[in-house]
Amino acid sequence: MKGSVELSSARLRLRRLRPDDAGAICAYRGLPEVARYQSWESFTMDDAARLIASQREVVPNTPGSWLQLALTLAESDQLVGDCGIRFPDGDERQVELGISLSPAHRGRGLAAEAIESVLRYAFDALGKHRAWAVTDAQNEPRGCSAASGFGRKPTSSSTRGSKGVGAVSTFSGCSRESGGNAADHLALKTNTKGAGV
Repeated sequence: MKGSVELSSARLRLRRLRPDDAGAICAYRGLPEVARYQSWESFTMDDAARLIASQREVVPNTPGSWLQLALTLAESDQLVGDCGIRFPDGDERQVELGISLSPAHRGRGLAAEAIESVLRYAFDALGKHRAWAVTDAQNEPRGCSAASGFGRKPTSSSTRGSKGVGAVSTFSGCSRESGGNAADHLALKTNTKGAGV
């Protein structure tokens, strides 16, 4: 595995994926309520093994790559989700974020806590200036955005949809020019179906 990454918060540890994570990843990613808002229809043990294998050679901060981190409970090391960081080609100042969380662990602020850890890593350790995420507007992370201090303001938008649903939300923010902590600089824009993105 190239480039160790270990992040921590009060209740979570974020780390690189390991082969023994496959069962836990498959357990939540395979649920219809998780897959509904993701790019996959189903998620098998083979899919989990391929995801983990694809991460072995990923070097953090490499343009064009995704770094996928396991979200584990600090008290037990139980894997409860995963968070992806994409390093886009052509703009080394930005990252795209993505998160999948087991439904059994939603509603407790864990997603917001994970995103805050990833934002600190992106802004402070990697020197990024903007973070964003594309989510299905029907799955708008209201609790996560509020808990992390995300403000609402119009920003650039995307027309990517999820499974034929034409609505997306885009998080974006800037840390370096605005000062303060990373989570204060993430703004949310929601585009609704038919709103002309």
